[in-house]
Amino acid sequence: EIPAIEGLGDTKAQDEINNILKERGIAVYDKAVEESEKIKDASEATGFLTSMPEIVNQNYMLIRNDDDLLSFKVVTTKIKASGYETVYIYNVDIENSKLLTISDLFIENYDYIDVINNEIIRKMKEAIEKEEAGYFIEEFTTIDDQTNFYINEEGKLVIVFNEYEIAAGYMGMPEFIMDTSI
Repeated sequence: EIPAIEGLGDTKAQDEINNILKERGIAVYDKAVEESEKIKDASEATGFLTSMPEIVNQNYMLIRNDDDLLSFKVVTTKIKASGYETVYIYNVDIENSKLLTISDLFIENYDYIDVINNEIIRKMKEAIEKEEAGYFIEEFTTIDDQTNFYINEEGKLVIVFNEYEIAAGYMGMPEFIMDTSI
């Protein structure tokens, strides 16, 4: 599934966003076909007549849609012997008809990266101490403008990581809600 945006005031910006969505969707498909061929070739090269199929599914889910912001996530799930999910979250500033990055949310020269990094590490350590989570703190390096995020209904920034990126697989895709006071 490849989402498409309709109804933005700036149709040129809308077309650009839709092209990004389409290109990423096609890239997921192309990579799945390429991986399928590699799996088939490797199986045949080792004498197997069949190989375990890999299922690749992409869908999208609406997170928020109001007068100010459209947020949705595109989730790609790969299943072979076990599953693996990755996500791209898109945040569209409706008024300005543009995709938002984290840096767009903060005033210029504000050191939001260190503030958010420290809060994520604090939350990870707290969850580990309470034995509530299997985070790999050493795997977390930093957020940047490519980091997945959305603004929840309470107006709080939520940072989202891919499965296995910073935690054990049973945790899925960890989300960290940032308190606006930080």
